[in-house]
Amino acid sequence: MMPSQIPDSYSQWRDPKRTTGAALETISLTRVPLRWPNIGPVAEHVTFCVAARSYDERGQRAGAVVHELMENAVKYGDLTRDVEVEVRMPSSGTEFMVRVRNRASLGHIEMLRKTLAAMVAVSAEKSFLEAMTRAASLPAGTARLGLTRHSWRILANPRRAECRVNLTIEEDRDHVTVVAVG
Repeated sequence: MMPSQIPDSYSQWRDPKRTTGAALETISLTRVPLRWPNIGPVAEHVTFCVAARSYDERGQRAGAVVHELMENAVKYGDLTRDVEVEVRMPSSGTEFMVRVRNRASLGHIEMLRKTLAAMVAVSAEKSFLEAMTRAASLPAGTARLGLTRHSWRILANPRRAECRVNLTIEEDRDHVTVVAVG
C-alpha cells in the first residue's frame, strides 16, 4: 500500500505502539455489501462503538466521517464488492482511527487523491470555498463537496484541537482505503 498526503499525526497511527505507548485495539471490523441502505446502520454502529470507549463527542464525529466515506464508496466504488470498515482506539479512548476500504476504478482513486491533496494544502475554510467555486461550474448533482464540506465543518473551530480529523488514503492496485484519525 502506498500512503498519500500523510499528515504528521498519521505516522503515529501506522505503528500499533504510538509515541504515547498506548496500543491500538480494533473495536469494530465490519464488512457489508456496498449499498446505500447500509450506510446509516454502519455509521450508527461506529458512533456507538467510539462513544462507548471515549465518553464524549468523538462517537458522533467518527460516525459522521464513516457516513461520508461510505457515501463516497457507494458513489465511486465497485458496487459488486463489499466495503470494509475498521475502527481502532487505544484503551484510553482519547483518539480514534477509522479505515474504510473498497474497490474503485483507478480514475476515481486518482480523483480522491487529488481532492485530499488539495484539502491538505490549504486551510479547511479555503478548501471549502475552492470546492464551492468548482462545484458551481459542474453539472447539477455532481458537486463533489462531501469530504471538503465535512472537513470544513470539523476543522473550522481552531480553538478545539480535539475536533481535528486527518484524512489520508492508501492504495493497493484497485482498492482504496481512506483513513480518518481524530
